[in-house]
Amino acid sequence: MHEHNDPPDYRYLYLVAGTPKDYSNSIYQFYIELAEITELTDELVTSRLDHSEYCQVISKTPTSYLLHACIQDIPDLIRDFGANNIAVYQVIRIAKILSLP
Repeated sequence: MHEHNDPPDYRYLYLVAGTPKDYSNSIYQFYIELAEITELTDELVTSRLDHSEYCQVISKTPTSYLLHACIQDIPDLIRDFGANNIAVYQVIRIAKILSLP
């Protein structure tokens, strides 16, 4: 436990929250916020998620997607957005929702 004025120790979070080496088929829920949702962004998202029946767009607004995807789909999707000059404002991994073999 730390004293009231001591900063919290976040090192534990780095040990348990990191997923760059997660090459499993586990499905996570993500929130992705863009400048705007267009036909092109829909095509890019759909093309990245078409490999699994569990990967899908859950909902969208004029500026965001809530989706289920494998963790390794997200860096590729963000690269696709960047290659097409699409501004990404935030990506939030909400939770692991399904562990697949």
